[in-house]
Amino acid sequence: ALLPELRAKLMAVCGREGSGCSFRSDGREVKYAETGSFSSTARCARVPALLDLVLDLTEMLEATAARDA
Repeated sequence: ALLPELRAKLMAVCGREGSGCSFRSDGREVKYAETGSFSSTARCARVPALLDLVLDLTEMLEATAARDA
């Protein structure tokens, strides 16, 4: 389960479910995918916030892995 702060950031950046944003993790890395292309100004404008969100998710995974080790 996501921390409430991360869930709020995710919803602020990607919006509601079905927006085309997806994050996946195998425990070692976080992958982001979104339907569409970089020709969309709105998608391009979201990139800095997405990078921040991916970093937050990665830090959460690292903390979880360290705790579980």
